Amino acid sequence: MSLFHFFIIVLQIVSALAVILFILLQNGNGSDVGSSFGAGSALSVFGASGSANFLSKSTKWFAIIFFVSTLSLAYVNHNSSNNATTSSIMENANHESVFPNVDDLLGKID
Repeated sequence: MSLFHFFIIVLQIVSALAVILFILLQNGNGSDVGSSFGAGSALSVFGASGSANFLSKSTKWFAIIFFVSTLSLAYVNHNSSNNATTSSIMENANHESVFPNVDDLLGKID
């Protein structure tokens, strides 16, 4: 595994956790999880509408990072699998039958 591949995996995990955290911290319409973690008190730090903008913008950017890292992982894994092998699993499979005929199979079931 290359260093770039490892970096993308770490970036994806961090961005996924950040998206989950920022979504849970946002104020909802009803009783939300954000109020239990102190998101209501964050309004005084960021201003009246500042926390909503900060959390929304942070969620947006971490979601963009998550999707870009997901597409990068798909691209890197697709290219590495094409370069690694040129044959398929079916070409390498043993073509001998486990049961040469159906009667042997039916005899083992009964």
